[in-house]
Amino acid sequence: MSKKILRLHIVGDSISIGYGRYLEKYIDSSRFIYSRKEGIDEACLNLDIPKGANGGDSSMVKFYLEYLAEKNYECDCLLVNCGLHDIKFDLAAQKLQVSPEQYRKNLLGIIAISKKIADSFIWITTTPSDETVHNTPDKTFFRYDKDNEMYRQIARKTAEENSVALIDLYRFTRNLGGKEIFSDHVHFQENIRALQAAFIAGWLENYP
Repeated sequence: MSKKILRLHIVGDSISIGYGRYLEKYIDSSRFIYSRKEGIDEACLNLDIPKGANGGDSSMVKFYLEYLAEKNYECDCLLVNCGLHDIKFDLAAQKLQVSPEQYRKNLLGIIAISKKIADSFIWITTTPSDETVHNTPDKTFFRYDKDNEMYRQIARKTAEENSVALIDLYRFTRNLGGKEIFSDHVHFQENIRALQAAFIAGWLENYP
């Protein structure tokens, strides 16, 4: 008996825009229907500023999912990532964009709302950034590896405690190489984006 075709919806930061166009090609169209948060052209005007398809921080993702729930949107699999915008450290205000405590609360809210939208919720871990290239004097915000690690652990623990499936894109990406995998401070070369998509597509192939 053939498996049901699953409606797949993706909400993520600009990293998901990078691998998304490859993922749409790589997934088995006999098993999945691909969709994502809309507005790629708007998002690509400035990937550091979350607009359109760029889901932004956890507060923004939670707000977007609340909007979908109000519109009675439904899908089978909801893939979500947020973290890189949360860990922006504002140099003027001397604080993170979203505190660790609020990040965890937002993730719990995201998990709760996802139950109204999707049959299954899948978390994709936040990818690494190049701290030395990122944190230059012309920037208004920095990102630190230590914060990336802390927020990833918060997300991992929250996912485990709530029986949320997890795709470890961080570990996969980190194993692909060092500084040469980046196209800038946080985004990746095209071949890396394609490999990320292949990894996610392979994971989905084995998903019930």
